[in-house]
Amino acid sequence: MIQQTSTQPLDAASLPGPDTTMKREALLSPDPRLQAMLAEAVRVGWPAAFENDLYQHDLSILEAHPDELMVWILREHGTHLFAMECESAGQATYARAVIRYWSGEDKLNVILSPAERPKFYLVSSGGLAETTAQEAASKIRSTPDTPSREDHA
Repeated sequence: MIQQTSTQPLDAASLPGPDTTMKREALLSPDPRLQAMLAEAVRVGWPAAFENDLYQHDLSILEAHPDELMVWILREHGTHLFAMECESAGQATYARAVIRYWSGEDKLNVILSPAERPKFYLVSSGGLAETTAQEAASKIRSTPDTPSREDHA
């Protein structure tokens, strides 16, 4: 489990990207999941672009899914965040497709350098656990878990 090692609170200057209102609002979030994500963004130095994926969009997704387990993709240029329990088989298929695309091994998006590949995490109120794209994709389920066309392939 990755946990914030510094006892000093995060500040806007340490987070990637320009100092914006959205960044400052993200810092004020009481959600421990977001705080762990922000600390990891500082540690890794990503996202270097599309920072509002983290500060605005991920925050909104976390607020819409309180206390739920999530899969987070941290990329050099943005993030993606998915609830592990999706509302439909189509939503689960989409999340798994995005994870597969960013794995670095997808035929449409080959990323040869391991240092440039996105990082994948399982997110809970206890912190982040770094994982693989394959493991992250396997955690995505629909509720009730209905097989998708992809499951039959």
